[in-house]
Amino acid sequence: MANNKKIGNLFIAFSVVAIIMGLFLVANPEKALAAQSDNQLIFGQTNPTGTLSPRPTPTAPQAPTSTQPSITPTVPSSTLQSLETSPIYSCAEAWGSSMSQMRSSSPWLSTAFSKGAEINTKVKYEYLAGRLLRFGIASAPECSNNGLSADGNATQCGVDAAYPKVVEWQNLFNDSIVQSSSTYMIPAVVLKGVFAQESQFWPGYYKNTWEAGLGHFTDNGADTALGWNSRLFSSVCGEGFDKDACKKTYFQFSSGEQAMLRGSLFSRIDATCSTCAGGISVDKGKQSIDVFSQALYGHCAQTGQIIRNVINAAPAKSVSFDDLWRITLADYNAGAGCIFNGVKKVKSAGLAITWANLSQRLDSNCLGAVRYVNAIETFGSSLDSPLPVYTPTTAPTATAVPSVTRTPAATATANPTGAYSPTPTSQSTTTQP
Repeated sequence: MANNKKIGNLFIAFSVVAIIMGLFLVANPEKALAAQSDNQLIFGQTNPTGTLSPRPTPTAPQAPTSTQPSITPTVPSSTLQSLETSPIYSCAEAWGSSMSQMRSSSPWLSTAFSKGAEINTKVKYEYLAGRLLRFGIASAPECSNNGLSADGNATQCGVDAAYPKVVEWQNLFNDSIVQSSSTYMIPAVVLKGVFAQESQFWPGYYKNTWEAGLGHFTDNGADTALGWNSRLFSSVCGEGFDKDACKKTYFQFSSGEQAMLRGSLFSRIDATCSTCAGGISVDKGKQSIDVFSQALYGHCAQTGQIIRNVINAAPAKSVSFDDLWRITLADYNAGAGCIFNGVKKVKSAGLAITWANLSQRLDSNCLGAVRYVNAIETFGSSLDSPLPVYTPTTAPTATAVPSVTRTPAATATANPTGAYSPTPTSQSTTTQP
């Protein structure tokens, strides 16, 4: 009973927070417009020394200079729901193909891992070291201020002292990552790479940025996940609404009800725990990985629809599997508006839709996504073991699937340049560890 009461209270708390945030955006349309960039997730970038350095303060949001065209659905939502409840559940399917027809020989997109130990890493993370030192999971008695700098990151002395615990912690979630990768066909290196860039594997909740979990989930990210993954939506909806109500799509609910649904989703990924060591429930962090996998599937579907709207064909017919993943990661980081505008520019120039062409035509305030994608693509070089390579035996062929359209979000806020670590880095801005 105590656990049920605790879960119920947490659901209510997140729902109230989400409703307040929704009302704020309604009352402030200019901020609502700037917030349309899905997951404004600032990431850490490894410098030549192998540690992650603090980032500068983000620049103010920039509103788009033009209004996105209205796009109306072409098929009933039930068609998409039928597709997503089929035995195959993969991004390849959302792009108009299947895993048997569309696979990659690139090691970073491998789904062939069977053990968590195969994705072990030993990276020196400043931010993670700072969390472990601050909450007593690691210690640095020989360092000034226990190895902590004023901004909450670890000093070089602290990084060195906490390194054994940093290595242990960054690999705590490996088994769950590999299992989720197998279930949802999300490449394990992609999952772990996203977590490394977003949170350095510290799944806390941050009040000032409304981010939570290993993947620094945001309110806009929850909106994308619930709107573009009907299987995830159905699961979340059943927690707070009756069966008849859940026959509707996420976008058919009122804004207040959508806020409650997002709050419920947030409760699944927030791993903060007042009675746990360091204020973090490792078990809850592990359980949240499936949610992030399903959220990434939502971004795969959104990315596929953006491309489908521009080229009037299944993305798999003209865009490579590798590039579709790169574009999806850019969508996760910078938002659908960035991808929509970029794809239109590529198409207008008469060029093939490739990541190379798209990355050169992103709006200036979306260029942080290029660094983000590169960081995840090269994350595999951090693994202790060589990455497996898949060699196709037959040439892939694509099968078109029904399409569902949605108006893409506005363009994203610029990511600041330079090397920086996950948000937030300041002690004063964190609600939980």
